[in-house]
Amino acid sequence: MANVLTQMGSVRSRRANQYTFKFVPGNNTYPTGGDTIDFTAAVISPGAAAPIPDYPPKQNQVTFLDTCAGYIPEWVVGSTLHNAKIKFYSSAGVELANATYPAPMQADNQYFTVTIPRGISQ
Repeated sequence: MANVLTQMGSVRSRRANQYTFKFVPGNNTYPTGGDTIDFTAAVISPGAAAPIPDYPPKQNQVTFLDTCAGYIPEWVVGSTLHNAKIKFYSSAGVELANATYPAPMQADNQYFTVTIPRGISQ
């Protein structure tokens, strides 16, 4: 199974748009430097108020909601909506090797939110 990014929901308010995503690592190979996140290829939930962000989220706009089978995620800012990345580290702070995702990660999901203030030019 390949990586899958699913947009679980979105909330629009006067102050910000908040998007919730689920990233399923699958059983493919983790590339050194992080796995690419393409927001434009995300599976969108029906009835989403704002399906994807308008611009690539910055480091402080992404919050990880869990630790994907105990592995620690890090957001790597992309220059477009097609090339942000999630890097994963072991609990010892060592990035995963360029190899098949560990079995516990293949069966787990990584949830994260993106909160983008409205009315601010990027």
